[in-house]
Amino acid sequence: MNIQQLETMAGKCVMAFLMSFLLISGANAARSMGSSILGKTANFNKGVEALDSDDFRTALKLFKKEVAEYPENAHAWNYLGFSYRKLENFDQAFEAYETALAIDVTRA
Repeated sequence: MNIQQLETMAGKCVMAFLMSFLLISGANAARSMGSSILGKTANFNKGVEALDSDDFRTALKLFKKEVAEYPENAHAWNYLGFSYRKLENFDQAFEAYETALAIDVTRA
C-alpha cells in the first residue's frame, strides 16, 4: 500500500467516524424512543432488536431488506450504516450514511 492509498483510507475512516457520530446521536435518540420507532415493518423491528443484542450481521441483513423494500426510509439507511460500521465495512457504512442524509438530514 502506498502513501496515497493510506491517506485515502485514513480520510474515509475520518469521514465515516464524523458521519457516524452525527448519525449515531440520531440512532440513539431513535432507540430511546422505544416502541414509537418500532412498528414500521417486521424487518425494521427485527433489525432494531438485532442491534440491541449487538447482532450486527443479522441487523445488516434485515436493514438491507428494509432499504430494498423502502428506499426512502432514512432511519433504515442510518441503521444499515451503523451495522456496516460495527462490522468494520467503512466504505459501505459511508455510502449508507450518505444515503440517509440525502433522504432526510433532519431525521436520519
